[in-house]
Amino acid sequence: MRQQTSMRQLAAWAALAGLALLAGCGGVHVTAENTLPRPLVEELPLRAGVYYSAEFRSYTAREKRAGTQWEIILGGAHVAAIDRLTKAMFESVVTVTELGKPPPAPLDVVLEPRFEEYSFLTPRDSGSEIYSVTIKYRINIYDGAARLIDSLVLTGFGNEPAGALSSGAPLAAATRKAMRDAGAKFAAQFPDQPVVRKLLRHEPVPPIAPESAAAEGSVGEVQPAAGKPAPPAPASKPAAAAAVPAAVAPAAAPPPPAAAPASGAAPAAAPPVPPTAAPAPPPTPGTGPAAPATAPPAQAPPPDAPPPDAPPPSPPPDPAPPPR
Repeated sequence: MRQQTSMRQLAAWAALAGLALLAGCGGVHVTAENTLPRPLVEELPLRAGVYYSAEFRSYTAREKRAGTQWEIILGGAHVAAIDRLTKAMFESVVTVTELGKPPPAPLDVVLEPRFEEYSFLTPRDSGSEIYSVTIKYRINIYDGAARLIDSLVLTGFGNEPAGALSSGAPLAAATRKAMRDAGAKFAAQFPDQPVVRKLLRHEPVPPIAPESAAAEGSVGEVQPAAGKPAPPAPASKPAAAAAVPAAVAPAAAPPPPAAAPASGAAPAAAPPVPPTAAPAPPPTPGTGPAAPATAPPAQAPPPDAPPPDAPPPSPPPDPAPPPR
């Protein structure tokens, strides 16, 4: 009995080893599954439509790495996940079959999801026992007349520890986590987008050119770019009066010439000349020189004056009496 049990165990291990070898040589096929929970968000009073292109519905990421062909089927799981997500976010949701024409039922907004990038890292790539997945989406937003009004970028990340023998299972789990991360970001941040706020207020939203969609809003990576700042206005020309240089400005009327100072008195100081005024004219003959701005120097004493610190002179002696 024990011998039969051990033989069965050996056979099971051999089968698992053969599957692992087959995966390493032939390829790894992974099918993403829709396991996103219903988001607990406030319903937006908008009638929404969702358009899935044929490429999106059947999207499969393929890559050959280190002799192994990887194939991850993503389209079907994403269609189911987005249907569930949008039905929880909007008042009503319909599927739009043709994007080039306005939908038959009146709609407020139409969403078009696209795959921008699917990338992953295996333990062999990163040197750790982790599978990492990054999924980058683009969501084009159209108004009810099928005109493009915004384009959002959305990125989801997911990690999963590596399994013992399987490569597909941890990669599929990491892919589901990346889908859940992207769905949570979209549900939380989509209502705060400027274009959505305008739609909720029933304000007109101008369309944008399809070629400019790559430079529009972003969800999950960065906040929506603010409107481009207007170029600075050219400096206005200065007023005509201010443009005239001070050197050529009309000279102010010169002050009247000061009267000649009295004998022995210091001349009166003339008022200062304004900086912008023309230089004062030369003094009129006979009126004396123009008064300097500073006090004049003290007059020198006469040559025969005694020094200020000399003692007072003694009186002269009495004259001798005349002889008898």
